[in-house]
Amino acid sequence: MKLFDNYKFTDRKHPAVGIMSVVLGFIGIISETVAIFIPYLGKKEPERYAFIMALSFLYAIAGIVLGLVGRFKKGAFAFFPSVGLVINTVTIILGVIIIVIGAA
Repeated sequence: MKLFDNYKFTDRKHPAVGIMSVVLGFIGIISETVAIFIPYLGKKEPERYAFIMALSFLYAIAGIVLGLVGRFKKGAFAFFPSVGLVINTVTIILGVIIIVIGAA
């Protein structure tokens, strides 16, 4: 059976918490983008966008927790949890940079 010599069959799955970590990371990145560019375009009510930035921090923290849970889950692939950890860490770092630049 030459056809199946290069394939490895396994019962491992992608953990749902890892996929949710990636989704929360993308929601956080999109929220931060909205919170940055809409006030930049001259729209009013910056308090609303500050609240969106705070929510993106909460999404990123929840995404990091879910990514860590998925990363250490036995018998599961680590791709989505690892991607979620990276995206949520970048979200937090960019948010901190934006806050520091805004405070200066």
